[in-house]
Amino acid sequence: MRVHMLGIKNELRTPVLFTEFCTRNGLTFALLAAIAIFAVGAVYSQHLGDQPRYADEQTYVAMANNIAGTGVFSINGKSPTAFRAPVYPATLSVLAYCGAGIRTFRVLNYLALSACLILLHLVARRIAGPVAACFAVALACAYPVFFYAAGTVFPQTVGSLLLLLGLWLHLRNSSESIVSAFATGLVFALMILTIPPLAVAAVVVFGWILLDRRRKRLVRAISFAAAVLFVLGPWCVRNYRVFDALIPVSTNGGLNLLLGNSAGTTPNVGSGANINDDRRAASGMDEIGRDRYYAGRALRYMRDNPGRTAKLYAMKFVNYFNYKNTLVTKRETSLLRNIVVLLTYGPLLALAVVRLFLSRRVPLTQYERFAYILYLASCAVSAVFFTRIRFRIPMDFVLITISATLLGRLLGDTADGPSDADRTTLHPSPCATD
Repeated sequence: MRVHMLGIKNELRTPVLFTEFCTRNGLTFALLAAIAIFAVGAVYSQHLGDQPRYADEQTYVAMANNIAGTGVFSINGKSPTAFRAPVYPATLSVLAYCGAGIRTFRVLNYLALSACLILLHLVARRIAGPVAACFAVALACAYPVFFYAAGTVFPQTVGSLLLLLGLWLHLRNSSESIVSAFATGLVFALMILTIPPLAVAAVVVFGWILLDRRRKRLVRAISFAAAVLFVLGPWCVRNYRVFDALIPVSTNGGLNLLLGNSAGTTPNVGSGANINDDRRAASGMDEIGRDRYYAGRALRYMRDNPGRTAKLYAMKFVNYFNYKNTLVTKRETSLLRNIVVLLTYGPLLALAVVRLFLSRRVPLTQYERFAYILYLASCAVSAVFFTRIRFRIPMDFVLITISATLLGRLLGDTADGPSDADRTTLHPSPCATD
């Protein structure tokens, strides 16, 4: 009699019919879920109306319209900018050029969310089998933060799509293909140009490739890095020509650093931190000057207040796992919303913690170690600036893969997780194929 990887015997395994359903119809389930999410999201997009709910949404809408109307990457329609990463507003500008508005922008986000569900299924099936893949899709559908975020003109949903696509491309590369590594790098580069802090994911994947025990790992790592630089290069050149300064992605890093490290900062206040004096002092500067001024002020505060800076960092690190944020837009805050997030994010986090406790009994697979490292690395980087639920959204898809993998194994996934041999490599079990 075979014993389950967590010590549960076959008598307690998921009913055979459920396992067979996930094996034969898992992708269909994911497709139907994606279609349902898109349909409901498209209707909801119309219901939300023509007005943005957040100030940052107004910025993205203005940039999309300006790119479409003038061909200039600009917020005010006159002065070039690098304040926002280029991919998301440039994508919206294509729709704006065709006459679309904010409602269609939201529909695009729901289309991206639907694609996320399919890719999430493929990633989870690859690493843990069909039962885990179905659980991953179900958990994502039950997590309302994804749906809510897609209804805003923010880049988190598109960034999540690129992250999942990059992970899937890497995981499915069971050969030693340099071309596949290059293609993966291209996707991660686009992800960075959508949400710059997600560069941490590219760094972790680069390390993952280097630690691969197969041949050509160094060549594949170089190919991955070359693809990232190949995509980032033209944007850096554009910024240097326009601003006469080296700007890898955007010019809002200084502002975000000051918002997270100043006398008016608290762990959960985010962009609502009181830095009015610094804003007034920088009001006459150009974009590059403001970015450098804000960064200088933040670094000076951190240097002069090392104790509070360390305490604030630790508190922001913990706040990364929060179920609520203090919002500048007060009308978007509600007790019911906070409770719903607590009841949906809390179990995902609890399952990840349980899996860590079980790791003594059953060692983590290489993917699980990668997922934990990626999630915590994102937390560590975010805490340097400030942490928000919205910024965490792409990584919550990674968290769901951990939770779904555990559920799949507890409830008897046919793949039984990666084999012992697979735990010594960085690629999934062949019994958990797409």
